[in-house]
Amino acid sequence: MTMQGAYEAANTAREQWHAAGLQDAVELLAELVEAPSLAADPDVRQRCADEERHLRQIITLLSSDAVLMNPWFALAIAESRRRSIGLRIRAGAVDLRDQDVADAFGRLLIDCVARGALATDVVVSLVSFQDVPHLFLVGGSDFTMSDVVADYQDRLDVRVVEAVDQVLIEACPKTDAFTPLRHAAARA
Repeated sequence: MTMQGAYEAANTAREQWHAAGLQDAVELLAELVEAPSLAADPDVRQRCADEERHLRQIITLLSSDAVLMNPWFALAIAESRRRSIGLRIRAGAVDLRDQDVADAFGRLLIDCVARGALATDVVVSLVSFQDVPHLFLVGGSDFTMSDVVADYQDRLDVRVVEAVDQVLIEACPKTDAFTPLRHAAARA
């Protein structure tokens, strides 16, 4: 790696950390350094627990292989935190090869988090089926996203399944390959 490459990688990492909303954790640590007795306050302890949970999620992203999605995941984490939405991301070892697909998945994710019901929980999974990436979002019954999903029909194959107490959004790039999404559409 050249010095220029290392510099660009460091800037990218710094931007991702900033986008992920680490400022609150830094401020909390500064408060505790200035006044260690605050650590006994139940509200401060809750803030510490919230910050720890947030930092663990960010660290999980850094060890993920989903390089093209990581900036989007960081933005989604920051937005979900701002809106009091519980967001769990399970990206595993799936990496996208296409920046356009990553951008479409990322924008769909951000829109769902930005327009989702406050104080809901959402689980995001990025998986691959026969070399076709799939993004799954699962939320409670108040996670109705039909209007959001309609905005992506030109770029992605998207399906919304509403069950009694959960909503599943499944998205994959438009492709001629067999996918679970195409299989479900053919059966319908």
